[in-house]
Amino acid sequence: MIWKFGHECMHQNLFNQNVHKMFDYRKTQELTCMIFLCILFAGCNDKKTSGEGNLSNEGLTEVYIDMDNDEDALPFDSLFELASVVKLETTDDNLVGDIFDILPLRDKIVVEDMEISQSVTVYDMNVKYLNRIGTFGQGPEEYSFLEYVSADSTAGIVRISDIGGQKVMSFDENGKFLNSIPMPFFAYRCEPLTDDVVVSHLDEGIALDGKPRLVISDLQKNVRYSGFPTDLHGDYNLVSLHALRRYGDNVFFVPAYREQDTIYQVTPNGVLPYYYLNIKRNGNIKEEDKNNVDKFNEKLESLSAYFIGDFVELKDYAIFGLSEPRSSWQRFAVYSKAKKKCYYCTGNYFDGRLRFALNPRFPYRDDVFVTYAQAIEVMKFKDEIYRLCKKEDADALFDGLTEDSNPILFFYRVKI
Repeated sequence: MIWKFGHECMHQNLFNQNVHKMFDYRKTQELTCMIFLCILFAGCNDKKTSGEGNLSNEGLTEVYIDMDNDEDALPFDSLFELASVVKLETTDDNLVGDIFDILPLRDKIVVEDMEISQSVTVYDMNVKYLNRIGTFGQGPEEYSFLEYVSADSTAGIVRISDIGGQKVMSFDENGKFLNSIPMPFFAYRCEPLTDDVVVSHLDEGIALDGKPRLVISDLQKNVRYSGFPTDLHGDYNLVSLHALRRYGDNVFFVPAYREQDTIYQVTPNGVLPYYYLNIKRNGNIKEEDKNNVDKFNEKLESLSAYFIGDFVELKDYAIFGLSEPRSSWQRFAVYSKAKKKCYYCTGNYFDGRLRFALNPRFPYRDDVFVTYAQAIEVMKFKDEIYRLCKKEDADALFDGLTEDSNPILFFYRVKI
C-alpha cells in the first residue's frame, strides 16, 4: 500500500508552527533586549564591513533547485531508509516537553528542550537517559535563559549561550562544569571559533535598526567582522530557527528570509559563501518590498518556491527545506555532493514511519539525520502505521507508548 502527503492526511507543518511559537516566546524577552541593545555593538560601527562577499567566493557551491522537476522526484522510500526508531526514556527525572535541538556528541545524543522543561539532557546510543547539562537558575554555573546550545564532538564539550547571564558555559559530556566566558556583545547565540574568537548573533526583529546581526570578535570586543544589518521593523517574524549552527568543525550562518539564497561558513576572520541556492521561481522580491512585512509575505506567496532556512549538512549530502504556496506539505531538496544535483520528493511513502522525515531535521553522523515526533503525534497516525508497516515493527513502536511519553526519535539514512 502507498500513501501520499496532501490535504487528506492533514499533516502538521511543524516547522511553521515552531517559527511562530518561538517568536511568541521571544517577545516576552524583547523589552530586556532593547535595553541591552542601546549599547549593543557600540564599538563595532567604525569597523563594520559588508555582510556579503567581503571574502573570497572560493569554495562556494551553487545548488540549482527546480521544484517542478518531476524526473528527479522520488518517493520517500527511494530517498531515505529508516535506520532506527528509538523512544526517549521517560522517567520522573527526565520529562522532555518539546525538542528544539538534537546534537550528536561522540557516542551520545544531546537534546535541548528550550521551552517546557528548559533543560539540556544527554542519552546513550539506545536513548537511555544519562544526565543533564547545567541547570536553570541565576548562579555562575546555571543558565537563566536557554536557547542556543552547541556540541563539539571532537572535544566532548557542550556549550550553552545564556543571554540572561551574558555568558557562554562549557560542560563535559557528563555534565561537569568546565568554564565560562563572557559574551563580548549581547546576543542570542554565541559560538567560540578559537580560544579567543567568538561569533555573536542576534535575531532579526529584535536587533536595533541598522545594527549588525552577526559580529566576529575577540573576548575583548575587538571586532574582526560585522555584517547583515537589521533593516526591518520589530514585527517582522520570519526568522531562521537555527540561524547559527555548528556541524562538526564548521560553523554555518543562515540569514533571515529575505536574504536566504546563501548559506555562509563562519571563520575567525569573516564569513565565506558556502552554498548558493539558485531556486527556479516565478519571480523575485523587489528591494522596496523587503522592508514591509505585508508586502513581503504577499510576494513570498507568489513565488514557486523559497528556502525557509531549514538546512542539514551531511557527509555526502545536504538537505534544504523549502516552501511552496501550492503545496500542503513541507517540500525539500536533497543535494548530492558527488552528483552535483538535487533530488526531490513526490510525497509518496510505503512505510508509514517515513512520514516523520518531514519533521524538523538534525544532522546525526555521516549521511544519517534524525527527526523527532511528539508521542501524541505518533499516536494520531497509529492506524496508518499499522497499515503500512510490518506488524512487529508497529508493535515495537507503540509498545508502552502513551500520549504523555517523551518524544520519539527517527533516524534516517540518505540512500540515493
